Amino acid sequence: MLSKGQLEIKSFSNLYTQTSHFENNGKNKEMGFRQSFYANYVQVISGLKKNNRINIGFDVIIRSTSYGANNSSPFSVLNFKNDSSSRYGIGSAGPKIKFSPFKDIGNLSIQSTLLFPLSNNMENGIWLDWQKIIWSNQLYFDKKIGNKLNLFTEATITTRINMDKNSSPSNLFVPLGVFLSYFPFNKSTLYIMVQQASTISIDGYAYYGQAGIGGKIQLLPSFELEVSATDFLIGKNQGAGKAFNIGLRYLN
Repeated sequence: MLSKGQLEIKSFSNLYTQTSHFENNGKNKEMGFRQSFYANYVQVISGLKKNNRINIGFDVIIRSTSYGANNSSPFSVLNFKNDSSSRYGIGSAGPKIKFSPFKDIGNLSIQSTLLFPLSNNMENGIWLDWQKIIWSNQLYFDKKIGNKLNLFTEATITTRINMDKNSSPSNLFVPLGVFLSYFPFNKSTLYIMVQQASTISIDGYAYYGQAGIGGKIQLLPSFELEVSATDFLIGKNQGAGKAFNIGLRYLN
């Protein structure tokens, strides 16, 4: 939670790339081509001046997608083109609220975000984003373990509501994540993470499990840099790729 009057601005970029996917039986099968998906999450949130247990803000998600040969570069998605094999645009945006439900449990918080699609036909042809209203509710809890370790857990329930009869059905997305952080110095953090996420719809059930490592460093008093990488290790009806992330956070 942010204190009264604090402002946080974060730009978090995720690049996911895959050349294989997990089939319905869980086996990893090569696709014969590469798909790469880039998303930049621009997030702004502020603490209310009259209430230190409520934060409000908004998110904007900018996306780019690229399909190519199996040996093509995953970074081609950063060319931001609209052609027969690439697509980019603003995917969705909307408000969010974060609050601490219990005064005596400051390390537990709930965040609720409502996103609206800002482009058309995003699920048709080259997939760009969900053509849906997305309502995401996240429960955060962290606990200090000794002097240099911290355990952070996240449980999310996301409802994707179909707004276009030509798009995929509404679905429920439920990721659960655990982060174990180590603080070697006052201004840096190293962490390992695992996450399992399920998607439930009338079309069936899908899931994936990923694990990875990351780190954060405070570059300046108000600026923090984060980098991480994850590998998708198990799944069903999901991609079997890798993800690379970089984030820049401003806090005053």
